[in-house]
Amino acid sequence: MYTTRLESDSIGSMMIPEDVYYGVQSLRASRNFQITGQNMNTDFLRNLALIKKAAAITNAAAHDLDAKKAEAIERACDEIIAGD
Repeated sequence: MYTTRLESDSIGSMMIPEDVYYGVQSLRASRNFQITGQNMNTDFLRNLALIKKAAAITNAAAHDLDAKKAEAIERACDEIIAGD
């Protein structure tokens, strides 16, 4: 059995597995929009992680993002960039 967390958005709340990096909107989209059955391009995902890491660093430096959250985002991005 796995542990979950409750996440909410403007549509409602859903239980999300505790150990995943995606949130309620991504889970809802994957359930409702299974169009091609293909995975996203790994280069696209790596580049998106690079952008999100840069945004976390920049927003932390501007004091618009809590340092602890920025570090968590950076670690997650580093895992994605490394191919994990």
